[in-house]
Amino acid sequence: MLADLQSRFAKGLLDPDVAPPDELADRLGRDVARRYGIYRNNVVVSLVEALMDAFPAVLRIVGEEFFRGAAGVYVRADPPTSPILLEYGSGFADFLAGFEPAVLLPYLADVARLETAYVRAHHAADEEVMDATILQSLTPDQLTQARLVPHASTQVVRSAYPIHTIWHLNAAADNDPTGPITEGAQDVLVCRPVFDVETHTLPAGAAAFLSALAEDASLAVAVDEANRDNPAFDLAKTLTCLLETGALHDCLLAADK
Repeated sequence: MLADLQSRFAKGLLDPDVAPPDELADRLGRDVARRYGIYRNNVVVSLVEALMDAFPAVLRIVGEEFFRGAAGVYVRADPPTSPILLEYGSGFADFLAGFEPAVLLPYLADVARLETAYVRAHHAADEEVMDATILQSLTPDQLTQARLVPHASTQVVRSAYPIHTIWHLNAAADNDPTGPITEGAQDVLVCRPVFDVETHTLPAGAAAFLSALAEDASLAVAVDEANRDNPAFDLAKTLTCLLETGALHDCLLAADK
């Protein structure tokens, strides 16, 4: 059956030990195994290069030779499930976290997570940014019960390492990768309020606050979550950050839910 042939053909593209299906033939009598091998190599190279485009900071940190080797292993372990190549690589960060040759770069997987969030923010749906004056018109009780809706592009990446600094130093070819890196954890906000994706380091507790909002929590509940996460949480500072960056889309009152 055609479906079976297609399945075996596709399986062999990512496994060099699998021979091409017996049904394959070349009209000009050329070596089928050799031509299949060329096609197989082109598929892997194309996927590896797609990952190189999606993870420029990871590429610059580890170098092209290491990246191609790691990406080749990943491609064979986690082939695409969608015909949209832009969506490929969502599991690359988790792969790097368990990739033994990268053990000396414990921050690498989180840098990859930041780059994945960047791509997702870039392709997120367009939405209006919340008008900050809405909050000024609410009573204290309304504000407490209000639900702040994150913008569709809003992503949060948490790390025990200074990944925003590391990513920024390596994200563009004209950046100096040897710049100073301060120690400590960084929570990063990634969003695209208008046309361009922006990244910002979040204040203490803001990541937990945003995560609670994304789970449909009221402002009061989100504040409690943020305080549990980090006693240094500052609501005014966090709201200023989220409003100025365009990370919020709407404010829904209790009656609007």
